[in-house]
Amino acid sequence: MKQKELKSYIQKNFGRKCGHIGKDQLSLDCVICKTWVTYEFFSWFVENLDDLDKWEKILVLRGEVTKALEEARVNKRIGHSLDASLEIKLPDTELKIQVENLTENLNDIFIVSAARLVDSIKDEAVYNGKDIQGLVIKVNKAEGQKCDRCWRFDTTIGNDPEHATACGRCAAALKKIL
Repeated sequence: MKQKELKSYIQKNFGRKCGHIGKDQLSLDCVICKTWVTYEFFSWFVENLDDLDKWEKILVLRGEVTKALEEARVNKRIGHSLDASLEIKLPDTELKIQVENLTENLNDIFIVSAARLVDSIKDEAVYNGKDIQGLVIKVNKAEGQKCDRCWRFDTTIGNDPEHATACGRCAAALKKIL
């Protein structure tokens, strides 16, 4: 079960880099196959197969967000993804639970200034998911000023007198490195 899924995943994602996609087994004569197909590699994939499934679903969600951002860009609501603040309503599925339990910041995953999950969106100017049924995304113009360091729009800019043009996150990082 897991070994078959793992083999399929490896061939799909790494086989194309060396031309072995679609073949029954990766070639041990191939430098790329030898590099990637080690015991440690297989062990890591088997141990983290559930995480891979989770991230595949999150990448589909990221694709939907990208489509919503492009639609907003075409309609001149934003110019760049960092100009955006997202409201995301996920359907009651496993994906919703996975996204709610992420330790990673949604802003980083979607490359936007702000992203938050909501229970409902009452607006007609929304993007309705094409690949994820029940997904609704509202793209708003991000609030605040633009951080000189990360280019995100944030309301914390100017709060730190030492780094007056940096957001709170960047100000904290600058204090550590300077």
